[in-house]
Amino acid sequence: MFRLLIGTYLPFVLSALWAAIVLRLIAREPRYALPVLVVALIWIVPLAIARIRQRRLLMRGNVPEVLEAWAPVLQTTPYPETIQPLLVATAYAANGWIEQAREAVRRAKKGEAWSAADEQRRIVDTLLEAFDGDRERAVRLAIEFDKLPLPPVGVFLRRRISALRAGLGALARAFARTPEPGDRRLLIAAAKSSPLFHWAFSYAAAIVAIDDGDAKAARRAIAGAPAWPTASVFRAFHQELEQQIARIEAIRSA
Repeated sequence: MFRLLIGTYLPFVLSALWAAIVLRLIAREPRYALPVLVVALIWIVPLAIARIRQRRLLMRGNVPEVLEAWAPVLQTTPYPETIQPLLVATAYAANGWIEQAREAVRRAKKGEAWSAADEQRRIVDTLLEAFDGDRERAVRLAIEFDKLPLPPVGVFLRRRISALRAGLGALARAFARTPEPGDRRLLIAAAKSSPLFHWAFSYAAAIVAIDDGDAKAARRAIAGAPAWPTASVFRAFHQELEQQIARIEAIRSA
C-alpha cells in the first residue's frame, strides 16, 4: 500500500514543488524562464503522468501527438507569441521535421523575450544546421551553447542540461564528420536521458559508429526507430544508414 501511495501521489507532489520553485525563480530572474520551462517540458512534466507512456510518446516521432500532450503547459507560457513557437520548433527539429521547425521559428515574435530565449534558439538552430544546413556552423553553435551559464537549478537538472549540451556538441560533430574521442558514448548517454531528442542523438551515434566501421553498434543505435513520415529528414537518414550498415557488413563477410 505504501508503494502504491508513493507511486500515485509522489508525481503530483513533485510537480507542485517544481511549480513553486519555478514561480520563485522566474520572479527573481525572468531571463531563466524559458530554459527552466524547457527543462520542465522535457523532464519534469512526465512526473505528473505515467512516465513510461510519456517516454514512449516522445520517442514515437509523432510531433502532433507530442504538442497535444504539451498543450496544457504551452497555453500557460510567458510571452506566448515568442516562446510557444520556439518550443513547437524544438519538438519539430528534434524529430527531423525541418520545414515545420523553420516555419515555427518564423512565427516567433522578435520582442523582449526573443533575446531571453537565446538558449532555446541555439538548440533549434544547431539541430537545423546539423540536419540540413551549414554543419560547420552547427559545430560553432554547439560550442557557444555549451559555454552558456547553467540556470540556477538543482544538481539533478544541471546534470540533465549538461548532458543535453554535451550531446548537442557531439551530434553537431557527428554530422560534420569531425567526431572526437568519446562522442559515441556521449550520444548514447544523451539519447537515454533525453527522450525528446532520443532519435536525433541515436542517428548521430550511428553515424559515428559507421565512420568507425562498427556496423553492429550502428544497427543497435537505430534499432526500433519509428516509421518516419516524409516530412521528417530522419526517413532519408534511416534509409541511408541502413545502406551504409549493409555495405560494411557485406565487406566484413566477404
